[in-house]
This record gives sequence, structure tokens and C-alpha cells, in this order.
Amino acid sequence: MERGGGKYGIKAVPFQVADKYQAGLVNSYFNILVSYGDKFEVLGFDSLIEVKQGGETKLDVQLRNPEYDITRAIKKVLQSYQSEADLFATIQKPVSFVGYISSEKDLPPALLEFRGQLQSLLNEMKTNAGDKFTFEFKDPGLGDGSLARELAKNYGVQPFRASLFDPKAFYFHLMMQSGTKAVLIPLPQDLTPLALRQAIESGLKRFSVGFLRTVALTTAPPEPHYTPDTGFKMEPDKHFDLLQQRLTENHSVNTVDLKNGVVPEESDGLLGITERRMKNNCSPWISF
Repeated sequence: MERGGGKYGIKAVPFQVADKYQAGLVNSYFNILVSYGDKFEVLGFDSLIEVKQGGETKLDVQLRNPEYDITRAIKKVLQSYQSEADLFATIQKPVSFVGYISSEKDLPPALLEFRGQLQSLLNEMKTNAGDKFTFEFKDPGLGDGSLARELAKNYGVQPFRASLFDPKAFYFHLMMQSGTKAVLIPLPQDLTPLALRQAIESGLKRFSVGFLRTVALTTAPPEPHYTPDTGFKMEPDKHFDLLQQRLTENHSVNTVDLKNGVVPEESDGLLGITERRMKNNCSPWISF
């Protein structure tokens, strides 16, 4: 394995070991690599292992579901094995990329170099995609702060800090939009050109046809429930955020409103979720 994780970003993980006489740390590998052509998926320790608390001092460590995880990784790699030109060929509407990035003087050195890599990659994609792809950069820190407030309100975007005690904040957020659909591109853990390309291509697949199945997701308004302090109250429906996050790992998810009784044509399936609360105000459950 190459130094620093190499092409696949696989690194040793420190495990704490202990016996009757001593305790220590051992650097070990616990990874599964699935590759096909130039595409690959790495399953790490956190993806394969499930840890349950069996008491105050006992931990139960088990494989989570290796058959499902490996099958999902194989499917994802096979679906991803297409050229970038083919990817843009499956995109029907133009995609615009916006980098909400602070000025160079406000960026940490590592991100300053990374911004240059981003610029080069976007230029290359623009050449391959033609009119189907445009990009621009905006600094939320400029002007009266209206752009920063808009990003925080609509997408929950907040500035970063290099460390907990660093008073200097900066923006480095990537977003792609096509029509009314917007997708935030998370920064890769490894700031390398390969990881950056994979992150952006993953975002582009959310707008393509054939790469990912599209699920139309609709949730009923939360039921009013009683609390001793406030009485009956309608709280924002946040219980299904984790479910939606899991769905987006393998599907393109569109939140839809079915008041008109029409499911969007591009949808491959419809998932409807309602929330019911028991009399003792226990956690909600999902019905289909």
C-alpha cells in the first residue's frame, strides 16, 4: 500500500488491545476493496463492524451485514463504470456548479492548493460537457452578508474553522443545481484530485438518467402531540432525515408534494411515510 493511503485511501486503523498484564495500540488493516476498471469502492472498519454496549464494561463487536455491504459496493462500482462523456450524455437538463469559496487570503494552505485542483477539474469537465455544464465561484463573505444568510437558511451551510480556537472562518462549499434540484457535494476526506473527481461525478449522477434509480419521497405532516410545558404542539418533521440520508447512498431522492395527485414522471418508485405517536409520546414509527 502506498504511503498516505495511495490510490484507494486505505490506511491502518489503531486498535486498542489489552490483556491481563498490559494494554497498547496496534495498527491494523480491516478493509474490503471492490474495483472494476477505473472505479472502486472501499469498505472500511466503520462500514463493516457494529459495536453494541453489553453492559458497563462489555462491548459486543460483530460484522454488521457483510453480504449486503459487499453486494451494494459491487452494484455501485458496476453502475459507475462509464466514461465521463457517457455521464453527461445521460443528463437531460444543463447542470450549473457553484463553488461557495472564500477568497484566497482566508483559506488554509491545504484548501488553497485544493481550489486550484478544483479549477482544473471543472475546466476539463466543461470541455467534455459543452453546454450541459457551467461553473462559477462566489464568496459568501463579500457584500452585506445576504448570500451567507441565504445559504444558511436554505441549505444549512455554515462557515468552517481550521480549529476549535481559530477565530477566522472561511467557506468551502460545493453545490450543483439543475432546474429546481440542488445537491451539496461533500468535501472528500482526502484532498486529492482523484477523490475530488469521484465526489463531483457522484453528484452529477444525481441529475443523470440510468445511473441511479429515482425515488419520490413524500412524508405526511407530523401529528400534534401533547407536552407538559407547551401543550399540543406541531414540531418540524425531522424524524426521517436519517432515512433520507440512507436512501441517497444508492438512489436519487426527490421530496415531492402529492397534493395534486401526480407523481413526477422521472420517478422509478414512490415512498410514502407517515408518523404515528402512541399515547405515552414514544418514538414515531413508519408505515407504508
